[in-house]
Amino acid sequence: MPWIPFALGWAAISAAGLQWAALPRWPLLPAFALAAALAAVAVHVRARGPAWRSMLLAVAAGVVAGGASLVAAGHTALAHRWPVAQETELVTFSGCVIGVPQVSPGRVRFELVQLQGAKPVRRVRLSWYRTREVPKGGE
Repeated sequence: MPWIPFALGWAAISAAGLQWAALPRWPLLPAFALAAALAAVAVHVRARGPAWRSMLLAVAAGVVAGGASLVAAGHTALAHRWPVAQETELVTFSGCVIGVPQVSPGRVRFELVQLQGAKPVRRVRLSWYRTREVPKGGE
């Protein structure tokens, strides 16, 4: 399989995917995966034909496989976000500040690891507005 054209197709769809306003829905993922498998088989079968045809099929396989991985990674990342319905609720939990807080005018951003006993449970990125206090790493 010509790997360079495949990688170029993958890179092209990845760059284009960064411009998408929304991710395609999950039902399209199996269709992407099936199309990628079929394109890979077609590239392998057509490898004995003209070089331009196998390169074109390799680019198409890269685009489809890259699109499938992009959609899967995007949906996985979005699955870990805080629920929108709970954005206005008051939630209390204890944790430990990790890393160095980022201070900007009117806001402090930091990451916190929620602790349950001695075991870390969840990692949360918080923004603290209109404060002069800056938490230190490990607090």
